[in-house]
Amino acid sequence: MWWLADDHPGPRAADLAGPLRAALTEETRDAILAIKEAAAAEGEPLPGVWVYRAVVADGVRGYPAFTAWRARTATDRLTSWRPATGPAR
Repeated sequence: MWWLADDHPGPRAADLAGPLRAALTEETRDAILAIKEAAAAEGEPLPGVWVYRAVVADGVRGYPAFTAWRARTATDRLTSWRPATGPAR
């Protein structure tokens, strides 16, 4: 996540936190943590927002699936992605 001034015109972590909290389930939380832990074990820096999007919006589960997702997704820029309202089913 990133922190920017309240008047910053771009995406801010504060804008993501509420919708993400509402969208998470126990399964998606576990998937996010597993991906982050695997990336840390590999020494790979990992912007959290891309993990959240991959898991919540695209159904990615596991580090190998995340690395495949990341290879086909432009993750080298800021994003204004936010999850849909309510938990993913």
